[in-house]
Amino acid sequence: MLDADSLIPAGPLRRPLVVLAVLLGEYMVISYLFDAQPLLAKPGIAAGIAHLGTAAPLLLVVATATLVVGGRRVLAELGSILSSHGRPHAPVAMAVIHAASFPLVLYLTGLVTHPSARLRTELVGAWMLSATTMLLSAVFIAVPWHAVGSIARSLWRPLSAGLIAGVLAFLAGLFSAELWGLLSEWTMHLVAFLLARFSDRLVFVPEEAIVGTETFYVLISPECSGYEGIGLITVFLSAYLWVERRNLVFPRAYLLLPLAITAVWIGNAVRIVLLIGVGIWMSPGVALGGFHSKAGWLLFCAIGLGAVAVARRTGYFAAEPQKTSSPELTAPHAQPTENERGDTEGWPARKRPRRLDNPTATYLMPLLVLLATKLITGLFVVDFDAPYPLGVITVAVTLFVNRKALPRPSWPPSWHAPAVGLLLYPVWLWASPDPGASAADAAAALRQGLSEMNTGERVGWLAFRVTGSCITVPIAEELAFRGYLLRRLIAPNFEEVDFKRWTPVAVLGSSLAFGALHQAYVAGMIAGLAFAIAQRARGRLSDAIVAHMVVNALIATDVLVRDSYYLWG
Repeated sequence: MLDADSLIPAGPLRRPLVVLAVLLGEYMVISYLFDAQPLLAKPGIAAGIAHLGTAAPLLLVVATATLVVGGRRVLAELGSILSSHGRPHAPVAMAVIHAASFPLVLYLTGLVTHPSARLRTELVGAWMLSATTMLLSAVFIAVPWHAVGSIARSLWRPLSAGLIAGVLAFLAGLFSAELWGLLSEWTMHLVAFLLARFSDRLVFVPEEAIVGTETFYVLISPECSGYEGIGLITVFLSAYLWVERRNLVFPRAYLLLPLAITAVWIGNAVRIVLLIGVGIWMSPGVALGGFHSKAGWLLFCAIGLGAVAVARRTGYFAAEPQKTSSPELTAPHAQPTENERGDTEGWPARKRPRRLDNPTATYLMPLLVLLATKLITGLFVVDFDAPYPLGVITVAVTLFVNRKALPRPSWPPSWHAPAVGLLLYPVWLWASPDPGASAADAAAALRQGLSEMNTGERVGWLAFRVTGSCITVPIAEELAFRGYLLRRLIAPNFEEVDFKRWTPVAVLGSSLAFGALHQAYVAGMIAGLAFAIAQRARGRLSDAIVAHMVVNALIATDVLVRDSYYLWG
């Protein structure tokens, strides 16, 4: 079994990877809060700003392609360069600059992307300057400024190859939509065939790309058809075949390309059928909302990962199929003890269930389960998060199953942990953004959803919402951010790091990452620092959890008493 600790290498690469994770979180916050599409209808600089939205996905594709093409050689070379150049200069000062510039970027982005905004030169200049400051401060947290030239000189070949592969993959994803004209008739007939298995009220106009039933049908446009997945899967699998050419059996391995492309094509047809089914039997708003926007990416990720797994683990494609575990990747303490093997005198030992302990999974699994549940239920949510109780249940089950491996709570509880929560509550209200249009819409949707429930359903949903906010979410988040990430930024063997130990990078990095998980970024970052303080006072993770529970309980009380549902946004 792959030890998740190996995903975050020790030494000089740890800091750049953490900074990259923070930048990805900040990008997700910005992309979630703001939409530049309305600016496309405006002339001049407004349309140019709208097209900048393409830059971030392109950079992500290029970075992924660089890792696919260069593999571990890129990481090894980068680690060697960073080791030879020492630590970055003034990383704490750069972290403070970054933490201050991000909320400024959020504020100015809101002004720039507002449909009625007048894009004056001063406003656009301030926005670009703040964004540049945010990015450069992140770079200089990760690497010394004098190492940038060495990195460029040493890695220009894999970086160039990654740039070419990434741009080709991105362009292939865009231009593969042209395949819709070639394959549309086959796809529409496949969709109609599958729909006919479930309904005899079929609406099918292939020449206009209309398919569905009398109660709900859709018009499939090329840009929404999902065919960009064909271009992406073609380029990435081609790069994978080249990188792993010594570990794969050719020409058999070439079959992965048509198999994956066929899987994307069939999967896209199934996606359309499911979308129509959701619109018919659940809600048109859900079908055209969360499901429509997320199902395609989930499909592509599943097919891409599945193709690589098949290539690595089957004897037909791989020269030496990889096993699910290996001595190098299995945790050292997972080896059988003397009692498990048998005693020293040859008598058979009592049989015990074999369990491979993974400390990283112990601390991260509850949060990952919560995020995965929200991702899946988000496919079927438009405005009101009716499936919220599922997240509470899945996290509670995860905590219960793993209860013996979790750190023990301290007793009696300290007085300072609730005090931190009490003091943080007004700070959270102050640091949270005023309820603007989007927050007001979310609060209105929540009220509307609750009003459509009967009394029992409403009480049950609110009970789960309060339970999740005050119990399961604080435990899951504190295990991940204070229990794991803060200590993992101090040392690779994080379990041996005392909860009282601090470093500036660890505290700021974990707090920035915690803030990126919340829509109220500044409030989340401040809360992360406060919970770290609560933990350090006695060296107990349970104190951070209690402080988190107290502030969330006060917020929940505010929501229920003052009807301030925007705080649950």
